[in-house]
Amino acid sequence: MDHITSQKEHWKTHYTRQHALIDAIGVTKSLEYSNEVVQLQTYAHSVEGLGRVDGLTVMDAGCGWGCFTLLLHALGARAVGVDFVQGTIDTLRRLHPQITWEAADVTDAEQVKRIGHFDRVVALEVLQYSGFERTVTALWACVKPGGRLIGCVPNDRCPIATKVKARYGGLWAPVSPEEVLALPDLLPDVVAVYVKGLTFAERQEFLPLVASPWQRSISGTPNRMIFAAVRQ
Repeated sequence: MDHITSQKEHWKTHYTRQHALIDAIGVTKSLEYSNEVVQLQTYAHSVEGLGRVDGLTVMDAGCGWGCFTLLLHALGARAVGVDFVQGTIDTLRRLHPQITWEAADVTDAEQVKRIGHFDRVVALEVLQYSGFERTVTALWACVKPGGRLIGCVPNDRCPIATKVKARYGGLWAPVSPEEVLALPDLLPDVVAVYVKGLTFAERQEFLPLVASPWQRSISGTPNRMIFAAVRQ
């Protein structure tokens, strides 16, 4: 079994088990966010990067339990949630039939292409599990002209990410700032890449994450990076 197949099978098995724990540990923990406020702050800054979505088509790649997909729908987007755990997708179709849910491997260009093309594509806390270059290439092919690809990834310079990477080896790969800023060299028709850093605050009684402005460079050593790649 090659590394790519091994990585896919490991995380598919892991999240099939993890999603099944939703009733015992709650949605946030089943998606492996550290707490609800971290999840909500991540969503808020990602929505900011998406810009206006009312009436636009949006793919939520690696949607998990569809929390962000439901938020997009509430904001007026024609949202499609995509995940590789078939049981989760089956449940979402039953619970939320007003939204389109698709079971697919977001690293597979042919599978995601069959789902369609979108004004916005978003991948939150997904790319470290699936191979950054391979997955953004597959997802970018689904972005319409004038559209955006939004991603949230752990920063490989962050000490926390270094420890997690050591635990999982090559199966979990945080992303370097250089990889994010090099997206115009990797993907065709990128006109700009904007990045926002999210860093854990020293005092967390109000909000756990402190966010940088959107900019075309990355300052400091944020724990997470949210990027927006804009297509010509």
